[in-house]
Amino acid sequence: MKISKLLTSSMIASMAFFAGLNRSEAALLELTHDPLFLSQSVPPAIAVTFDDSGSMERGYVIGVADNTSGRFADPLENRIYYNPNIVYSPPIGPDGVQFPDADPTAARVDGFGEAIGAVNITTNYVPLFIIDYERDEDVRIQFARGGHPGLASVRRFSAWTNQYPTPAAISFTGTPNNGVPAFYTERQTDGSYNIINVPADQHVNFANWYSYYNTRMKLGRTAVSRAFATFGPSFKIAWQQLNANTVFPALDRFETAHREAFFDDWLFKVPTEGGTPLRNAFNRAGEMFEQDSSYTTDLSNDLLSCQQNFHIALSDGAWNGGFADTTITFDETGQSPRLPGDSTAPPGPGDLGQEYGAYTGTGFQRIHSSNDNLRTLSDIAFHYWSRDLKGGLDNNVKRFQKDYIASDGSTITVPMGQDEW
Repeated sequence: MKISKLLTSSMIASMAFFAGLNRSEAALLELTHDPLFLSQSVPPAIAVTFDDSGSMERGYVIGVADNTSGRFADPLENRIYYNPNIVYSPPIGPDGVQFPDADPTAARVDGFGEAIGAVNITTNYVPLFIIDYERDEDVRIQFARGGHPGLASVRRFSAWTNQYPTPAAISFTGTPNNGVPAFYTERQTDGSYNIINVPADQHVNFANWYSYYNTRMKLGRTAVSRAFATFGPSFKIAWQQLNANTVFPALDRFETAHREAFFDDWLFKVPTEGGTPLRNAFNRAGEMFEQDSSYTTDLSNDLLSCQQNFHIALSDGAWNGGFADTTITFDETGQSPRLPGDSTAPPGPGDLGQEYGAYTGTGFQRIHSSNDNLRTLSDIAFHYWSRDLKGGLDNNVKRFQKDYIASDGSTITVPMGQDEW
């Protein structure tokens, strides 16, 4: 079988939707529950990679690491901060039921189960700079002033705690000795920031943001839970992290105990500790799709030649760390064998025809260049895109028009908090 479609994505599109849609845009967005790329009855296989690096603890995007100024609380500059034009819907659990709206008078600091405490955001709100979820279940909280004069005496609280600190622990030295009503800021033409108190009719929306969205990790958990809520046994899903839990569980149908494990035992408990070794994670996903066990179901032990394979990787940053694999193809030039064309054989089942002639590695058909022998994410995606993931099986995966060879794959990058990738 030529490669079953392998799609890699650096951020699931839902995260971009949750982080940037205003109310009018959201109202126009109509998405089918059946992904448009699926046109067959065999369950597609999805490998999910979730970034558990330390930067996922942050309540701000890249370039807004200032916890004292109004920039932190301006939703046009810090896209993670509360935006009154966005409806913040709670996450969805494995039973398909949406979490309850947060209570503005007792909004949980962590809406996913950590017993850190609750805050009255109508009177005692203090912005959170980070929530650091460690693997040993310790939690570290740091605070931000956000340019609010009522929070001028707040310092970052960096001690380890499993409870939301008392006002004394936040080190208020002024009066009053508590937080302020929920707010956001707006930048003025002179560079200053106006403080905008959140009106009462938005308190529930703000509380939902506070409990479920106000850090990169919370945003990711909520977005994935909502994106995967309608997936059921017509999908096969396995998952991993970058630093811990790097072994995929069985690639099983998304139902019963397997579905519950995805949400309750994994997604809602991913920590924020470690680097960003994305290349190794991409490689592990590709290797999983080379295994016979990835092409069976509980209904049949026969290998499924028409199964589509997808990798969705969620990360807030570019890769770092070492990468020891020596089998990854850098690019298509100088490799043996060369990438095949499709003119020497009739089209396979489901193919649209012979889109290309014999491939030479030059000219119009050059699709991926090397980068001084540096193995990048695109090198790894290209490697598994250009190879036969499961040799010996017929190619029964339909391809899109002008794809490179029958049942090839695509790479989509949707970064969060960066203008360039």
